[in-house]
Amino acid sequence: MAATEVTVKHMNMTEIIKKAKAIGIDPGKMKKAELIRSIQTAENCTGCFGTSDGQCAHTECCFMQDCFKISLAECKQADEHLTQQIGELTAANEQLQQEIAKRQHAEYDLEQYCDRLEQRIEEQTIELTDKLQHQSTERQRLEQCLVQLQTKLDNIKSIIKKQLEIREVRPEVSESSAFASASLNCAYN
Repeated sequence: MAATEVTVKHMNMTEIIKKAKAIGIDPGKMKKAELIRSIQTAENCTGCFGTSDGQCAHTECCFMQDCFKISLAECKQADEHLTQQIGELTAANEQLQQEIAKRQHAEYDLEQYCDRLEQRIEEQTIELTDKLQHQSTERQRLEQCLVQLQTKLDNIKSIIKKQLEIREVRPEVSESSAFASASLNCAYN
């Protein structure tokens, strides 16, 4: 059924309470919209006050003008609320985009730092491996020198021991053997 334009008088709260009492509704502490819906239901109409989308099939309803005013006001209020929410969401989105950009930049910096750190670790590992190899080679060389020196020392001890044994057996050879020992000593150094 198409909406028909009807001139309806605007009702104030006193008139609404009077109408409610006339049809047997106790208004008590009901709010205006709740009281009007109760009246609409009692008059066998749909209790739809304040829910209109700008059109109403109930042309005989005495609350139509108020209903349209409320609907229009609610639409404006909803529009303002949506506009505010869009603004807030846009601002929040911009803030999130900035945070994402900061985090991406931080992640990039962290990756660069990790790459540099891995490179330094690799370089230091190579350097330490080279030093360790050099120390190992040097240690082996020193061990060989020590073995050679120990062998020379053992030879010298053996010669000295023999010289001492000869002295004990033949005391007259002591000077010449001292000379020989000194010569041997020089030869080994």
